[in-house]
Amino acid sequence: LDQRAIHDLVSDLKAMQVQKLTCKQALYDELRPYSECSGIFKMGAYYLSEVNDFCRVPGEMIVATPIYLNLVAQWWYEARIEMANVQEVSKTAARQEAKDLIASGNLYLWLDQDQCPCCMAHIQKCGDLVKFGHVFTAKEKRQKGYAKALIASLSEDCIAKAYCPVLYTDLAYPASNKAYEKVGFQLSHILNHVSIREETV
Repeated sequence: LDQRAIHDLVSDLKAMQVQKLTCKQALYDELRPYSECSGIFKMGAYYLSEVNDFCRVPGEMIVATPIYLNLVAQWWYEARIEMANVQEVSKTAARQEAKDLIASGNLYLWLDQDQCPCCMAHIQKCGDLVKFGHVFTAKEKRQKGYAKALIASLSEDCIAKAYCPVLYTDLAYPASNKAYEKVGFQLSHILNHVSIREETV
Protein backbone atom coordinates (compact mmCIF):
# COMPACT_ATOMS: atom_id res chain seq x y z
CA LEU A 1 0.00 0.00 0.00
CA ASP A 2 1.16 3.55 -0.78
CA GLN A 3 2.23 5.11 2.53
CA ARG A 4 1.33 8.60 1.30
CA ALA A 5 -2.17 7.36 0.61
CA ILE A 6 -2.35 5.93 4.14
CA HIS A 7 -1.44 9.34 5.62
CA ASP A 8 -4.09 11.01 3.45
CA LEU A 9 -6.66 8.40 4.49
CA VAL A 10 -5.91 8.92 8.19
CA SER A 11 -6.29 12.71 7.74
CA ASP A 12 -9.59 12.26 5.92
CA LEU A 13 -10.93 9.87 8.54
CA LYS A 14 -10.10 12.36 11.30
CA ALA A 15 -11.56 15.29 9.35
CA MET A 16 -14.81 13.38 8.80
CA GLN A 17 -14.77 12.18 12.43
CA VAL A 18 -15.21 8.59 11.32
CA GLN A 19 -15.69 6.38 14.35
CA LYS A 20 -16.17 3.01 12.66
CA LEU A 21 -14.52 1.48 9.61
CA THR A 22 -14.78 -1.77 7.67
CA CYS A 23 -11.68 -2.78 5.73
CA LYS A 24 -9.47 -5.64 4.64
CA GLN A 25 -6.77 -6.97 6.95
CA ALA A 26 -3.94 -5.30 5.00
CA LEU A 27 -5.42 -1.83 5.42
CA TYR A 28 -6.21 -2.49 9.07
CA ASP A 29 -2.56 -3.44 9.68
CA GLU A 30 -1.43 -0.16 8.08
CA LEU A 31 -3.85 1.98 10.09
CA ARG A 32 -3.00 0.54 13.49
CA PRO A 33 0.19 2.65 14.03
CA TYR A 34 -1.80 5.84 13.43
CA SER A 35 -5.04 5.20 15.26
CA GLU A 36 -6.20 3.15 18.19
CA CYS A 37 -8.56 0.53 16.82
CA SER A 38 -10.74 -1.56 19.10
CA GLY A 39 -13.81 -3.77 19.03
CA ILE A 40 -12.61 -5.82 16.07
CA PHE A 41 -15.45 -7.73 14.44
CA LYS A 42 -14.34 -10.12 11.69
CA MET A 43 -16.80 -10.56 8.85
CA GLY A 44 -16.75 -12.99 5.97
CA ALA A 45 -17.70 -11.54 2.57
CA TYR A 46 -19.52 -14.19 0.52
CA TYR A 47 -20.85 -14.31 -3.03
CA LEU A 48 -23.00 -16.79 -4.93
CA SER A 49 -22.90 -17.70 -8.61
CA GLU A 50 -24.97 -20.89 -8.53
CA VAL A 51 -27.28 -22.47 -5.96
CA ASN A 52 -26.23 -25.96 -4.87
CA ASP A 53 -28.60 -28.87 -5.18
CA PHE A 54 -29.70 -30.05 -1.73
CA CYS A 55 -32.79 -31.50 -0.11
CA ARG A 56 -35.04 -28.63 0.95
CA VAL A 57 -37.70 -28.62 3.62
CA PRO A 58 -41.34 -28.26 2.51
CA GLY A 59 -42.74 -24.74 2.51
CA GLU A 60 -42.80 -21.57 0.47
CA MET A 61 -41.23 -18.11 0.25
CA ILE A 62 -43.48 -15.05 0.48
CA VAL A 63 -43.01 -11.28 0.55
CA ALA A 64 -43.64 -9.98 4.06
CA THR A 65 -46.80 -7.88 4.42
CA PRO A 66 -48.04 -5.62 7.26
CA ILE A 67 -49.96 -8.51 8.84
CA TYR A 68 -46.55 -9.86 9.94
CA LEU A 69 -45.41 -6.56 11.51
CA ASN A 70 -45.57 -7.71 15.14
CA LEU A 71 -43.68 -10.91 14.36
CA VAL A 72 -40.96 -9.20 12.30
CA ALA A 73 -40.52 -6.52 14.97
CA GLN A 74 -40.08 -9.19 17.67
CA TRP A 75 -37.64 -11.17 15.51
CA TRP A 76 -35.54 -8.10 14.76
CA TYR A 77 -35.50 -7.13 18.44
CA GLU A 78 -34.25 -10.63 19.33
CA ALA A 79 -31.74 -10.61 16.47
CA ARG A 80 -30.12 -7.39 17.68
CA ILE A 81 -29.72 -8.88 21.16
CA GLU A 82 -27.97 -11.94 19.71
CA MET A 83 -25.62 -10.06 17.35
CA ALA A 84 -22.04 -9.55 18.48
CA ASN A 85 -20.63 -5.99 18.39
CA VAL A 86 -24.02 -4.55 17.45
CA GLN A 87 -25.91 -2.18 19.71
CA GLU A 88 -29.24 -3.47 20.95
CA VAL A 89 -32.39 -1.56 20.01
CA SER A 90 -35.56 -0.80 21.92
CA LYS A 91 -38.78 -2.58 21.01
CA THR A 92 -40.09 0.72 19.64
CA ALA A 93 -37.06 1.14 17.36
CA ALA A 94 -37.28 -2.50 16.27
CA ARG A 95 -40.93 -2.01 15.34
CA GLN A 96 -40.12 1.08 13.25
CA GLU A 97 -37.35 -0.76 11.42
CA ALA A 98 -39.70 -3.69 10.85
CA LYS A 99 -42.22 -1.27 9.30
CA ASP A 100 -39.52 0.11 7.00
CA LEU A 101 -38.35 -3.37 5.97
CA ILE A 102 -41.88 -4.47 5.12
CA ALA A 103 -42.60 -1.22 3.28
CA SER A 104 -39.50 -1.74 1.11
CA GLY A 105 -41.11 -4.81 -0.44
CA ASN A 106 -37.79 -6.62 -0.12
CA LEU A 107 -38.34 -8.55 3.11
CA TYR A 108 -39.12 -12.23 2.62
CA LEU A 109 -40.43 -14.93 4.95
CA TRP A 110 -40.34 -18.71 4.77
CA LEU A 111 -43.62 -20.42 5.67
CA ASP A 112 -43.50 -24.10 6.62
CA GLN A 113 -45.98 -26.64 5.30
CA ASP A 114 -48.47 -25.50 7.96
CA GLN A 115 -48.15 -21.87 6.74
CA CYS A 116 -46.32 -20.91 9.93
CA PRO A 117 -43.57 -18.23 9.51
CA CYS A 118 -40.15 -19.65 10.37
CA CYS A 119 -37.50 -17.15 9.27
CA MET A 120 -36.87 -13.93 7.37
CA ALA A 121 -34.31 -12.35 5.03
CA HIS A 122 -34.04 -8.92 3.44
CA ILE A 123 -32.37 -7.99 0.16
CA GLN A 124 -30.91 -4.67 -0.96
CA LYS A 125 -30.11 -4.10 -4.64
CA CYS A 126 -27.00 -2.16 -5.65
CA GLY A 127 -26.08 -2.25 -9.33
CA ASP A 128 -25.88 -5.89 -10.36
CA LEU A 129 -25.47 -7.05 -6.76
CA VAL A 130 -28.09 -8.07 -4.21
CA LYS A 131 -26.97 -7.91 -0.59
CA PHE A 132 -28.68 -10.24 1.87
CA GLY A 133 -29.29 -9.05 5.42
CA HIS A 134 -31.64 -9.26 8.40
CA VAL A 135 -31.46 -13.05 8.19
CA PHE A 136 -33.12 -14.49 11.29
CA THR A 137 -34.78 -17.75 12.27
CA ALA A 138 -37.16 -18.09 15.20
CA LYS A 139 -35.43 -19.93 18.05
CA GLU A 140 -37.90 -22.81 18.07
CA LYS A 141 -37.49 -23.27 14.29
CA ARG A 142 -33.69 -23.47 14.12
CA GLN A 143 -31.61 -26.41 12.89
CA LYS A 144 -34.45 -27.52 10.60
CA GLY A 145 -33.29 -26.11 7.26
CA TYR A 146 -35.77 -23.26 6.96
CA ALA A 147 -33.19 -20.48 6.57
CA LYS A 148 -31.28 -22.49 3.95
CA ALA A 149 -34.52 -23.02 2.01
CA LEU A 150 -35.35 -19.30 2.14
CA ILE A 151 -31.86 -18.15 1.14
CA ALA A 152 -31.72 -20.72 -1.69
CA SER A 153 -35.13 -19.76 -3.09
CA LEU A 154 -34.41 -16.04 -2.83
CA SER A 155 -30.97 -16.53 -4.41
CA GLU A 156 -32.45 -18.43 -7.35
CA ASP A 157 -34.92 -15.62 -7.90
CA CYS A 158 -32.10 -13.02 -7.84
CA ILE A 159 -29.86 -15.02 -10.20
CA ALA A 160 -32.76 -15.49 -12.63
CA LYS A 161 -32.98 -11.67 -12.77
CA ALA A 162 -29.19 -11.40 -13.45
CA TYR A 163 -28.24 -10.26 -9.95
CA CYS A 164 -25.27 -11.65 -8.01
CA PRO A 165 -26.20 -12.44 -4.37
CA VAL A 166 -23.68 -11.31 -1.72
CA LEU A 167 -23.71 -11.28 2.07
CA TYR A 168 -21.56 -10.61 5.11
CA THR A 169 -21.40 -12.99 8.04
CA ASP A 170 -20.00 -13.04 11.55
CA LEU A 171 -17.07 -15.46 11.40
CA ALA A 172 -17.63 -16.24 15.09
CA TYR A 173 -20.71 -18.27 14.10
CA PRO A 174 -19.45 -21.20 11.98
CA ALA A 175 -22.87 -22.91 11.97
CA SER A 176 -24.56 -20.10 10.03
CA ASN A 177 -21.57 -19.81 7.70
CA LYS A 178 -21.79 -23.52 6.89
CA ALA A 179 -25.47 -23.06 6.10
CA TYR A 180 -24.64 -20.36 3.55
CA GLU A 181 -21.87 -22.50 2.08
CA LYS A 182 -24.28 -25.41 1.73
CA VAL A 183 -26.52 -23.15 -0.37
CA GLY A 184 -23.51 -22.35 -2.57
CA PHE A 185 -22.04 -19.12 -1.19
CA GLN A 186 -18.26 -18.89 -1.43
CA LEU A 187 -15.98 -16.88 0.84
CA SER A 188 -14.42 -14.02 -1.11
CA HIS A 189 -12.45 -12.26 1.62
CA ILE A 190 -12.42 -11.39 5.31
CA LEU A 191 -13.11 -7.86 6.55
CA ASN A 192 -12.39 -6.20 9.89
CA HIS A 193 -15.08 -3.93 11.30
CA VAL A 194 -13.39 -1.72 13.92
CA SER A 195 -13.95 1.32 16.12
CA ILE A 196 -11.41 4.12 15.59
CA ARG A 197 -10.19 6.44 18.32
CA GLU A 198 -7.98 9.54 18.32
CA GLU A 199 -4.47 9.38 16.88
CA THR A 200 -2.13 7.77 19.39
CA VAL A 201 1.33 8.35 17.81
